[in-house]
Amino acid sequence: MQIAERSEGKVTVLDISGPITLTDGDQMFKDKIQSLLHQGRNQIVVDLANVRGVDSAGLGELVWAYTTVHRAGGSMKLVNVTKRLGDLLTITKLHTTIDTYDNDKERPMQIAERSAGKVKVLDLSGQITFTQGDQMLKDKIHSLVHQGHNQILLNLANVTHVDSAGLGEMVGAYTTVTKAGGSMKLVNLTKRLHDLLTITKLVTIFDTYDNEQEALKKFS
Repeated sequence: MQIAERSEGKVTVLDISGPITLTDGDQMFKDKIQSLLHQGRNQIVVDLANVRGVDSAGLGELVWAYTTVHRAGGSMKLVNVTKRLGDLLTITKLHTTIDTYDNDKERPMQIAERSAGKVKVLDLSGQITFTQGDQMLKDKIHSLVHQGHNQILLNLANVTHVDSAGLGEMVGAYTTVTKAGGSMKLVNLTKRLHDLLTITKLVTIFDTYDNEQEALKKFS
């Protein structure tokens, strides 16, 4: 087994290739996870697209890694799970415990922060759902407000999905910022998200804009 490591924002992606078995890779994987946690990196995505096989020992290491990362207050998700591994997780009922996704588009939400004058722009990508970023967004907003940044623009151009929990966190974020005497606006909403805000009548609460420059001009 080989492990290639790369970073995407605060998320560490481990691209794994070869077998994860008793004699080939299970200890290597365990050592890598422990090393990441020791460095304080506890947001991990394991890409299994090139994994050729997983035996009971390898499956045990995946479960151990998932449990260890979550105990450290982090999150570990599996992406590009092969049909064979997916079937194995289903048979062992581990699919109800471990977060798995079929492709890269379903990766956890990521937040990139940048400044535009006094406005903090948060570029969101991925999903804002019960298991995919609702807490991350909440923590980010609270962190910014705690630092005295209460002029916030959420760029939603690359958000692929928002469920009721994610929508609730957006409302919570808006309330937090407003109570702090600030302003939070949304820009680059997808049609699907705009329709969702319309159906829930939240479109009357949020200030939404089609482009960033227009939105930035509206901050006082």
